[in-house]
Amino acid sequence: MNARIGRRVMMTMLLATGCAGGESGSANTHTGVPTDSAGTNGATSGGGPGGGGDTAATAGGGGVAGTTWLMPPAFPAALTPPAGATVKLHAHAVGAQIYTCTAAGGTSADGGAAGDAGAPTYAWVLKAPDATLYDSTGTQVGTHGAGPSWTWRDGSIANGAKAAEVAAPAADAISWLLLRVTSTTGAGLLGDVAYVQRLDTAGGRAPATGCDASTLGTDTRADYSADYYFYISSTPVATPAG
Repeated sequence: MNARIGRRVMMTMLLATGCAGGESGSANTHTGVPTDSAGTNGATSGGGPGGGGDTAATAGGGGVAGTTWLMPPAFPAALTPPAGATVKLHAHAVGAQIYTCTAAGGTSADGGAAGDAGAPTYAWVLKAPDATLYDSTGTQVGTHGAGPSWTWRDGSIANGAKAAEVAAPAADAISWLLLRVTSTTGAGLLGDVAYVQRLDTAGGRAPATGCDASTLGTDTRADYSADYYFYISSTPVATPAG
């Protein structure tokens, strides 16, 4: 009798222990689901405007992130780099376009009679950009200046020349550009850049007034922002036939 009672007590304890263990395991599994979902959502939300959370930036470089950050907005076909070019870097610029009040040569009052020059005309002429470059996290990665030139924080420099220009969608913004890199300095991230696009511009246009004989030679700054996309060219060098 005592032996049977003892076995029943033992079975009851074992069953109770098994049920408790099963509930604990179920609770742990349930707790893990929101954690995984949150992790996924966090990665996804990081790929929104700016794309800062897509991929860690290259050490010491900056400007390199996931596919969202490296994807330019829609742009006119005239600003398309040659086939084989791919985006390597993207930087957001905040700064100013610097203009100098300049006088153009006088014009003839009667349309060109010799010795009958008219008054000169005055206009704000672009002197140089002056901007700071930021990566997807808002960290400074370089500067943009005269040339035009771009200097990365690793010391590499790219110099460019305008290849194509299209008016910006916003009437008060400077134009969108495709620039061809004419020379580079240093072995850093800009060392192999071949083309640069200036897109998504805001502001930066020269003032409509204020340039005359009294301000000749003076500078003015027009605040602007823009996104610069730096392309490398992967087009192989053609081998001559034969």
